[in-house]
Amino acid sequence: MMKLVSVLLFLTFLSSSQAIKCYVCSSLCDQDGNNVGDLEECADVSNACQITGQPDGQVLKSCWLSPGFTIGCSEVGATKTCWCDTDGCNKDFDTAGAGSLSVGLMAVVGSILLRSML
Repeated sequence: MMKLVSVLLFLTFLSSSQAIKCYVCSSLCDQDGNNVGDLEECADVSNACQITGQPDGQVLKSCWLSPGFTIGCSEVGATKTCWCDTDGCNKDFDTAGAGSLSVGLMAVVGSILLRSML
């Protein structure tokens, strides 16, 4: 039982110590998905990926560093921005918004596993 907990903690540490990979582009990306940008490994200080949709149809994607950012999407006027924290999650708005679901699901499953072991 303790071995399983140790393995889970090790895997959590291992995955969090690797740099995140995000799609990166400037004004060359579009909302139609014709150009999704380049998947790049971010600097170690980056903790998320970001995607912003402009009213003119252009999309900006980048690595992101923000202490205390919230995973998910927000809209200000006609501009939509999403932040996510898994590799390649900012490919489009659907995958960026889905990131919070996978993190929440992992937390629930982990909690259930730990409860069943105790």
